[in-house]
Amino acid sequence: MSLQSLEKVTTEMESLQNKTELLQKEKKIINFCKNHNISQSKLEKITELQVITTAEYHSKDEYSHLTVLALHVVFLRGGVLRELMVDYQDYSPDDSGSRYDTTYNCSIKCTHKRDPIFKNIYNTLKELEEGELPDGWNDIRDLIEAIHN
Repeated sequence: MSLQSLEKVTTEMESLQNKTELLQKEKKIINFCKNHNISQSKLEKITELQVITTAEYHSKDEYSHLTVLALHVVFLRGGVLRELMVDYQDYSPDDSGSRYDTTYNCSIKCTHKRDPIFKNIYNTLKELEEGELPDGWNDIRDLIEAIHN
């Protein structure tokens, strides 16, 4: 066995990291399209689709936690930028100090609510946020996590 140069190994590692990042981006696009029934024919009418997610979870003990999630979907249709942004947060103890309860916050912004790509997901998110569906907060969290993972 011969030893490779450190420079060669470093270059190969960087190349693999770049490939991994590209595959992770592609996976998020696939998850987004699959979870929201976005067909290939709808995708053919847009360009530069990006699906960006972040997820953080922190816990100090069994009664405290902080979950921060974000979803940002961007694309061009006819040269016009269209965006959906969802910021979600839940934490315990809640605002009243109860260690058994959780406070939820969610911000949903969409530049083109009736766009065929955004229409269903935006309407679902708004229904969940407004409490029109059971377990709305958990469903919003699960929706973002399903795209992120």
